[in-house]
Amino acid sequence: MVLIGRPGAGKGYQGEIFAKKHNFHYISTGELLTVEISKGNKIGKMLKPLYSNGISVPDEIIVKLVEAEITKSHGNRGYIFKGFPRTLVQTYILEGMLRRMNSSISLVVYLDVPMLECFKRLSKRAQTPGFRPYDMTTDLIIGRMEEFETKISIVVDYFTKQNKLVRVDGIGTKEEVSERLDEILAASLKKTR
Repeated sequence: MVLIGRPGAGKGYQGEIFAKKHNFHYISTGELLTVEISKGNKIGKMLKPLYSNGISVPDEIIVKLVEAEITKSHGNRGYIFKGFPRTLVQTYILEGMLRRMNSSISLVVYLDVPMLECFKRLSKRAQTPGFRPYDMTTDLIIGRMEEFETKISIVVDYFTKQNKLVRVDGIGTKEEVSERLDEILAASLKKTR
């Protein structure tokens, strides 16, 4: 499953909750990048300024990190990808990786939260210990929103044409959104059995 939505839509929280509840391997590119940066190696040093400024990391690096993470999954029902794929090229690459494992993307959930609400959430998060470097200024948040709108529309169209995309209302309490997601995802799991 792929979980997409604007920055600040709540993908991370919802993805982790669902993964734990249904025994899925949760793969967040943001977390993978943070781990690489914390290592302080050559790749980490190259990634740090990109990540801190909310700039997209080159496909070849993201793909390697995701591919390595996929191999760590043992005994899970499947994968939940958060933050990947973000482009059509990444989509094709992910489909190829999964095909080699006799798997495929069965569902893409677009966590639908209006841009203004996402902006408010990111601004609030910037004031907490859980802030991300790219939440710290209005310009960075706007830049990330613009990049998302530009790149993700092609991915959304692609999965819509394949009848794999479902939009879920991301407004409400975390519990209400989790319940909505759970209903849709549980129905999808029944179909794939």
